[in-house]
Amino acid sequence: MPPDGDEERSCRASDRRVVTTPVNRASLVTEQSLLAEHLAPDTEPPPF
Repeated sequence: MPPDGDEERSCRASDRRVVTTPVNRASLVTEQSLLAEHLAPDTEPPPF
């Protein structure tokens, strides 16, 4: 079995999971924003 096929398949599957779960994406963005606000002083941009 070619390893490339397996990698491609799992890559596509994880892409599909991310794309089809907007709620998870939104909560991740919210988490990052809160974390950035908490960790970064107002004078500095967030690290990402």
